[in-house]
Amino acid sequence: MDSVTISGEVGSGLGVGKDFIAKEWVRRQCLEKLGFTPFTGTFNVKIRGDTVEAFLQNLQQAPGIEILPGEPNFCKGRCIRVEIANQIQGAVVIPEKTGHLPETLEIIAPVNIRETLGLQDGETVMIKLTV
Repeated sequence: MDSVTISGEVGSGLGVGKDFIAKEWVRRQCLEKLGFTPFTGTFNVKIRGDTVEAFLQNLQQAPGIEILPGEPNFCKGRCIRVEIANQIQGAVVIPEKTGHLPETLEIIAPVNIRETLGLQDGETVMIKLTV
């Protein structure tokens, strides 16, 4: 599997990711399995361009890190490591429940990505998947 870089448009989510990332069992597993405690919230990026299909295919094949549910009514999730704007190490979070790969990526990182990079909705950012 090759390293794939794709551009995407920064967007706002519904706040669901923030509630999920705030859970103690999620934060503990991220620290244990990813090596960082995530900023409370996700960074949403709608991917675009002629490499979307290749990026999603590589994302599907990437060895993920499982986040197991710590309470009822939650599903497993996979985290796949990415690099944001050649500066921040993070992970795409893919809930098992949906059964498909989204074209809007929800990314977690140890910092507030928007603030760290000074990004606003509609701006472009590069996401690199290296496996």
